[in-house]
This record gives sequence, structure tokens and C-alpha cells, in this order.
Amino acid sequence: MVAAQGQNNSAAGHIAFTVVLTNDSAQSCTLEGFPTVQLSASGQNVATNQTDGNPPAGAPESLTPTLVTFTAGAAGSFVFQYIDVPSGNQECNSASALEITLPGGGGTVTASANVAPCGGNIYVSPVRAGTAAP
Repeated sequence: MVAAQGQNNSAAGHIAFTVVLTNDSAQSCTLEGFPTVQLSASGQNVATNQTDGNPPAGAPESLTPTLVTFTAGAAGSFVFQYIDVPSGNQECNSASALEITLPGGGGTVTASANVAPCGGNIYVSPVRAGTAAP
């Protein structure tokens, strides 16, 4: 499986984009549930607080996990969201990569992405079929 940043649907103070997952093997596989994302910069972990769900005033993504089948070469996605306006003394630390642990023991993949979530707070949807923008 490989991962890459996909289409976005961002607004003032809120960033949302798909993370496209593509099956790069000859074997079909399935994923169901929420991936776990760790932010990193230059190979070092960046403080990350993940919520499985939608941020306040974010893109209203479905939070019901479904079984997604990835045939050879097929792609699916999940939605990655964060707030980029600090509240109080929050810092918005930059990261250059998303280290993604796939649900159900599907392994780990990395996607390049320049992000700066305030307070390290990120929000993810379950893996879904298709790669449409949030």
C-alpha cells in the first residue's frame, strides 16, 4: 500500500484533504476502520493528538467504518483535517510527513504533506472507497 496527499477542501481556519491509499501489490486486501496518524518532521515525531471524527465546523465526513476492498492497483482514502488558527497559547508546529498505521494490522505507510495543526490536534475519518475531495 502506498499513500499520497489527494484533493483538498480547505477554508479559513480549517484544512481538510484526502489521503489516497493505493494498493501497489498484485493481491487484493481489505481495510476497515480508522487509521492512526503520527506527524513527523525530518524523521522526528511532532506532537500529535488524534480524534477519530470531525473537527468543530469541519467537513462533515461519515464516521461509520465500512469494509473497503482494494484490488490490485485500486485506491481508497480517508479524510485528514485540522484547525490552523491557534487558540490561546497553542503552537502550530509544522510537519512534513504523515506516518499512517492502517487499521486491522494493514501495516504502516508514509505520505508527504506540509501541515501545521494547532495544538497537534488532527481529525481522521475511517478508510472509505473512492478518492473524492472531502
